[in-house]
Amino acid sequence: MKTLTKIYACIAAAASLFAAALCAGCTTEDSLLIELHTWENTSGVPNNVIAISFDDRDVNVKISAATGVFWDKNSGSYVNETERAAVDFEISWYYRGAEEFTQDFVRIMLLKSDLAVGCAVIKIEPTKSWYSAAVCEKILYRQPVPIQQAESEIEQIVLENQ
Repeated sequence: MKTLTKIYACIAAAASLFAAALCAGCTTEDSLLIELHTWENTSGVPNNVIAISFDDRDVNVKISAATGVFWDKNSGSYVNETERAAVDFEISWYYRGAEEFTQDFVRIMLLKSDLAVGCAVIKIEPTKSWYSAAVCEKILYRQPVPIQQAESEIEQIVLENQ
């Protein structure tokens, strides 16, 4: 029985080291909260809401979509990309294209100065009556990284979820 316990402990330690090697320098702490509200067909209320909450007031959210647009209530217009404070960030995603919608990936970066402190990807797909959305992955870095590194990780997440 003691030998079996030691074997399990070794396997657990190896798995932990393997996971750490896959994403050296990043963590998936819950201090980045992404909520998806009202992803069903309704009238009179904002649909397809992406709400992001992060505790650091010095961090901005940069959000973009490949095929959809966002209703930016601050500017009163549709935008493909926007950036503003991460504290209580909320925006609505829309599809306004002429062709048939297949999927979209919303790319999110948390920026502090000229560095990325985190990133996330949301996948949006059509349903029979509306759209569905799910967070594919969110990453918070232990130390800020160059923006290009975060962009590369975002594109890797998109490729893995197509």
